[in-house]
Amino acid sequence: MKFLAFILIFAFPWGSADTEEVLLSKSSVIIKTCEEFNVDPRTIFSVIYTERMLNYDWKDDALDVILAINGKNSSIGFCQIKLHTAYWIERNLNNPLSPYYLGKETGKRFPKSRYRDELIGKLKAVDLNIQYAVVYIAMFQRRWGGMGFDISENPGILGTLYSTGAYKKDGSERTPHSSPKMNYFGKRVKEVYESDLLKVVSP
Repeated sequence: MKFLAFILIFAFPWGSADTEEVLLSKSSVIIKTCEEFNVDPRTIFSVIYTERMLNYDWKDDALDVILAINGKNSSIGFCQIKLHTAYWIERNLNNPLSPYYLGKETGKRFPKSRYRDELIGKLKAVDLNIQYAVVYIAMFQRRWGGMGFDISENPGILGTLYSTGAYKKDGSERTPHSSPKMNYFGKRVKEVYESDLLKVVSP
């Protein structure tokens, strides 16, 4: 386990200590939201940790919101939620016919944004950004579980879906099935989940 942690720290260009401190500062929000949506908090910690290690640096704070305001599908905020992903989350949470629908009350918590600037403002709010990330994972659990495939205890696949989204480039759904494969991001999420890198926030 310690060897794996050493490999992960070496592989990621930013120090793990800073990321753990950031996660610790928001651990209560993460845990509370995960409890509300029946998501394993360690999965979310692992996803955020990996996202910030692989896809985040100082330029994100400086540029992502500017790019989003100017029409780009940039990733915004604490959990690096893409603008189009947030639109998709809101749309499906407010559509009772969607296989990703989580109920009327959840839809009320994530109403459809009327303007781009409104959604950007939501994603800039750290606590709300975390809630979007958690509910996104919950939506995948709902969809796959509804098809008979429980992935709630499979952080590698949840991490993969978090990074790829529900649909392929050709517009077809990544249909739930019995033998899903992890992508690079999902593999890193699984490694973080199984390591001691999160010991500060998730012993």
